[in-house]
Amino acid sequence: MTHSPQDWQAQLALLERRLKREKAGRINAEQLLSEKSSGLYRALEQSQQEQKNLELALWASQESFWQWQADTDMMDIRAFSLHADSVSTWSGTLIDLMSRVHEDDLESLQFHWSMALHGNRDKIELSFRLNVQQGYQWVRLRGRVLDRESAGEALRIVGTTKDITQQRKAEQSFHLMASAFASSREPMLVLSSALLITECNEAFIRLIEAPVKDACLGLNFNELLSAKRVEQKNLAAHKQLRFESQVTTLAKQEIPVDVSIALFETYM
Repeated sequence: MTHSPQDWQAQLALLERRLKREKAGRINAEQLLSEKSSGLYRALEQSQQEQKNLELALWASQESFWQWQADTDMMDIRAFSLHADSVSTWSGTLIDLMSRVHEDDLESLQFHWSMALHGNRDKIELSFRLNVQQGYQWVRLRGRVLDRESAGEALRIVGTTKDITQQRKAEQSFHLMASAFASSREPMLVLSSALLITECNEAFIRLIEAPVKDACLGLNFNELLSAKRVEQKNLAAHKQLRFESQVTTLAKQEIPVDVSIALFETYM
């Protein structure tokens, strides 16, 4: 069977059209694959950035992330840093953790954990002392049950921890100061930046012959002094002042006083 030149030309034209279609199909497929790959890459980048932002937020708030898995009974604690390659991790069983808890706080931790573990509560929040290399530090632990089995037992719990040692020390100092303030026989005041009385003890109430504490609150301390007064510029510069003056009681009597004032927080 012979083919005329016209037949060969028709077959060549048909092959050329097929090749063009196949080439166009490959180009479209490659373009679609490239778009899909770019989309997946962007989604991965966004996911990684969101994770990094979360880690930075935890770092900025000085929180650490922890999770506990029932199948391994392991707790993992991760503390993040400003740098992605600096992440400290602690792993151990609940027994390992509880062996480092102060004996006075152990019962509370066991109770709260048991309540979450056996289905009575989904949230955990408590503070306890944990033995670390530098000694005991106060830790606040928060968590939530994510998964439970059919019987109600917790399978996975996640949450955050934070070192609150300085906060607890500040609270203890505050309570000690408040107790000393209230029980002191010396008249004592707490003043605002404008020298307005915001708190006073019983000794001061008796000094100015006020019927009740509310009669003292809001008064300008300088206006109670009939002799030398507090110079706010000097107080701001030196942080504390001491001088002799006279205080005028609410009954309009003048009583000699020794004024000692210290600036604990600068508003100026």
